[in-house]
Amino acid sequence: MADARGVADALLAKIVAMFSTGDLRDAETVFAADYVDHQGLRGESISGVDGFRRVVTAARAPYARLVVTVVDRTVEGDRISARLHWRGVQTTDARTVERETVEILRIADGRVVEHWGTRVS
Repeated sequence: MADARGVADALLAKIVAMFSTGDLRDAETVFAADYVDHQGLRGESISGVDGFRRVVTAARAPYARLVVTVVDRTVEGDRISARLHWRGVQTTDARTVERETVEILRIADGRVVEHWGTRVS
């Protein structure tokens, strides 16, 4: 269990870093080729590593700066659930926007294979 928790924590940390920085170089090592994002993106189905890249690009687009942090997380079996805090400075008016989301990731063979998520605030 300790090993599975370490893998899950490492994957979550890389995902949070990708959203915060926009640096997507680790995407192929984090997500399986057959990854499915059940949340989607504005009604569009999202799958695969390129699908994840589109989500990050869309999430970062309105912000000059975006910082995503893990508030708390739980690892159980092949899943990690996390509450994330998002703080962005909008490019249009420099207004700071904050939100919170809950994310659930299923992991297989050391990579994320599924995602479910929702905005809390």
